[in-house]
Amino acid sequence: MGSDQKRALIAVVISGIFLFGWQKIYSPVQEKKIAREVVNSNPENLEQIDPTKAKQLNSRDITLLEQNNLKVSEFNLIKDGSFGRISVNNSLSINDFESPKALFNFGDVVGKSFGTSFFVEMNGVKKRLILTKNLENNGKYETNLPDVYVSLFQKDNQPRLEIISKSPVRLSIELNSSSDRTDNGHFRKLKTYHNGEIQELEFGDDDALISNSEWFAIDHNYHIFALVGSKSRSFKATSFEKGLIKIDLNEPSTLYGFDLFFVKKNYDYLVGLNNGLNATIEFGFFGFLAVPILRMLQFFYEYFPNYGVAIIILTLLIRLFTFPLQYKSFKSMKKMQKLQPELSKLKEKYQDNPQKMQAETMELFKRSGANPLGGCLPMLLQMPFFFAFYKVLSAAVELVGAPFIFWINDLSTKDPYFVLPVLLAIVMFGQQKLTPSQTADATQQKVMMFMPIIFGFIMKDLPSGLVLYIFISTLFGILQQLYVYKKTD
Repeated sequence: MGSDQKRALIAVVISGIFLFGWQKIYSPVQEKKIAREVVNSNPENLEQIDPTKAKQLNSRDITLLEQNNLKVSEFNLIKDGSFGRISVNNSLSINDFESPKALFNFGDVVGKSFGTSFFVEMNGVKKRLILTKNLENNGKYETNLPDVYVSLFQKDNQPRLEIISKSPVRLSIELNSSSDRTDNGHFRKLKTYHNGEIQELEFGDDDALISNSEWFAIDHNYHIFALVGSKSRSFKATSFEKGLIKIDLNEPSTLYGFDLFFVKKNYDYLVGLNNGLNATIEFGFFGFLAVPILRMLQFFYEYFPNYGVAIIILTLLIRLFTFPLQYKSFKSMKKMQKLQPELSKLKEKYQDNPQKMQAETMELFKRSGANPLGGCLPMLLQMPFFFAFYKVLSAAVELVGAPFIFWINDLSTKDPYFVLPVLLAIVMFGQQKLTPSQTADATQQKVMMFMPIIFGFIMKDLPSGLVLYIFISTLFGILQQLYVYKKTD
């Protein structure tokens, strides 16, 4: 088998691995159904009861009660304020969080089986915190542990949870949820933040993380639920396959305070908080370009109140802005296209003498003024703009629930009828026909013909706003390429 055929076979194998690997990694994750026993009644009812006898009222509740033979009092704390409404039961498990700054239900973001648990280490023994008595009717509670108190109140328009101890203790937090992937490719993760850097653990993974952090946030589907502390603390977080993440804070303290946030990841709002939560919006390496692109997208939306139209206008604008670079690239492609017949003759003539073929090929390039790499540098220089736009459309909460036209009712989710992915595959075929092949080998050319199909298949589950951008960019790129080819002839 010749070297060209070997390379073609390798290309097919790699494409297959990539295709099926993608499908495997991003296939929907089956959410585990875990029954949770909860209780809920008046805050003044302090009777201790066995949770196995309590009726189930909320599936997003505390975990490991039965495993640890813990008892729970029958009351549920509901706090109302400008932040919305938060419901916390006496074991400090957050049952619900209604926020005017969120688009989705709390359970859809953190998971139907979500539960929070707080443990305090005293004299080398870790014990779970359970509220036992409302001390002053102002949000301060006595707990099952001596000299340890809990306060739940509103501060600066945010619910705040404080754990106070007369002597320094170590705190552990357990977050129980389930692994999940949305149609737009968002996984449920725990994110931490220190010195401008984000680290993360995915729910359902078997992994660990040792670092420092100012806060701990569950990030999923354009939303975050965060416990934001007043300072950075060292910790160890361990993720288990069953969906539990344990966070052990290393430094003992007499006061642990957390502001509680449940909000959509709106960039402007998160930046205004000045606590680093905006870092949960992943703009990638080209973030310095992504933010201006987001601003321009918002600008066009003000005048054309349709984010699909705004995406099209901004795509065309970026294509025009980078056209001088594309012009050189297309011009170089055209020259290479004209040389293909002569290159094929040289390959056939000197197939047994590679060194002579290379020398003759370089001489042909020199005579014609063509540069086989002439189209590469301009393309590389414009890639940061396209990557930045790609990241903006992958992360922008503005697209959530934003309709475009006819069948596309939400630009943050996949095209329900796969019209855009099919159109994208078609225009990619057209672009492929215009681009000169780098090989005369028929087998490799046939393999390359399948690339638009593979790419279209990959795009079918991505947000329709993202596919719209790539489709318009490719289509307009073809028109620019035809213009340059016509002018060059």
